[in-house]
Amino acid sequence: MLKQGYSDPELYRYGGDTDKEWYVGFRFTCPVRMKRKPVQVRLGINFFKTARERDIEGKMVKKVVSKALEDGWNPFDCNIETYLNSIKPNEPTPPPAAIILKTPDGIPIATPDTPLAEALDLSYQIKKKYLKRKTKFNYETGLRYAVPAAKALGIDMIPLNRLKRLHVRMILEQIGKDRQESTTRKEKARPGRPMHSTGTNHI
Repeated sequence: MLKQGYSDPELYRYGGDTDKEWYVGFRFTCPVRMKRKPVQVRLGINFFKTARERDIEGKMVKKVVSKALEDGWNPFDCNIETYLNSIKPNEPTPPPAAIILKTPDGIPIATPDTPLAEALDLSYQIKKKYLKRKTKFNYETGLRYAVPAAKALGIDMIPLNRLKRLHVRMILEQIGKDRQESTTRKEKARPGRPMHSTGTNHI
């Protein structure tokens, strides 16, 4: 009978070639299913465009994968995103009701307990009147993708004081997937060229 185990996760970087999809890979053996398989984890590594940035991010992802495996993650049961989202930290004792601070315009200021999606919106509401047109457009575009991505991952309601860099990586990767799917849908919906008649019109 096969014994459960896994090889050491390694960062596959293709000699620094950023045109390729980098990932952290390892082999996992599941004794229940009597199978072993190679596993690839990206978690936003390829969002970064330079080899240096990907190296830094890849090392962080490698640590996350190693810790998840040590804690009992079985890739046959679920992907790492689902596993990480399933981990429920101990809920802290609720603090006393906090005073809600507001800007001079009356916009509430996010606190450490503010949910992620709400905090993103509040941040934009506070900054938007100071943003130049192009910066405002980029900010709005980011929000348009970031909030749905966080919701898709089930972390849109996570308080800011529990937000980790890992969550940001997950959101970035989800944004990449969502944008790719959006582009694919638009290409499929694009009407084809009109058919040209080969006959002669008669009056």
